[in-house]
Amino acid sequence: MSVKASKIIAEAADAMFDPSYTRFDKVNDWLKWLNAGQKQTVILKPDAYVKVTARGMAAGVRQTLAANELLLFDIVRNIGTDGLTPGPAIYEVDKDHFTQLNPNWAKDQESTEVQVYMYDPDVPQIFWIYPPQPSSGSRGQVEIVLSTIPPEVSDVENDISLNDQYEDALRHYMLYRAYLVNAKHSAIERANAVQEWNHFVTYLDRRDLIEKAKEPKSTKREKINAG
Repeated sequence: MSVKASKIIAEAADAMFDPSYTRFDKVNDWLKWLNAGQKQTVILKPDAYVKVTARGMAAGVRQTLAANELLLFDIVRNIGTDGLTPGPAIYEVDKDHFTQLNPNWAKDQESTEVQVYMYDPDVPQIFWIYPPQPSSGSRGQVEIVLSTIPPEVSDVENDISLNDQYEDALRHYMLYRAYLVNAKHSAIERANAVQEWNHFVTYLDRRDLIEKAKEPKSTKREKINAG
């Protein structure tokens, strides 16, 4: 089963007592927020959108993820220079330990077949492979597992890109963005925005990101003056 963007948008609009989309536009507001919610979901929970794909190797040992690729989960196996031929499995090793055993590993004999890879999540856009890929001619391809930014939903009648289980999280994120529009000038809207954000991150099991509502400074001044 797939969830259409229009379903989540309609539920969010109803929650804002705006089923006719008078306050917020269906496409320019709600669909934009839905797409932003999908992206934010994967940033906070990288396994929410995972892609398994063939990847051609660059020359040498250093490899770079694309701009829309957030995190490397695994490099499974070699698949030949054509991307179709099943080859040996590839193992992850610790870079420091591997360097201690073979300080010159980056200069070893070139090969199109990858034996091991090294990855540090603190440097998420880079990984290293061994042995080095050829500096010229054909290079190997591997089967790689990645967290990526999901494709945007281009039409309200299209399915969301994430799995159905994120439907509620996306709706709460969209409501967060809607309440945020007037949050600077309204303590109530700010509190509602914080509440929706907290629902969103709780659905993603990121309770470390829960916020507390803070009143705008103007509201605090009004209370002091009134007192």
